[in-house]
Amino acid sequence: MLMLMHVDVDRISEFVDDLLVPILSLLSTKEAVQISLLAKRFQNLWTAVPVLDFDFDKFCPDVDTLDNLEEDKGEGEGKDEDD
Repeated sequence: MLMLMHVDVDRISEFVDDLLVPILSLLSTKEAVQISLLAKRFQNLWTAVPVLDFDFDKFCPDVDTLDNLEEDKGEGEGKDEDD
């Protein structure tokens, strides 16, 4: 009977950066940054991704966006304080 042994092998860490960066570029920026937490080897790899898509709402959903802040600021303009 053939017995297979389970061996923990991290083959992805063996990939060269030139292979990993295009793979990371297929992920969202948030996911690419999260990958950096998996191993010290990946810590700064996300910074080599050529295009980072920063969707402010996905990173900070509870914070008002700059557009909302500008709209609030614009609402107060042109009104008398006595009204």
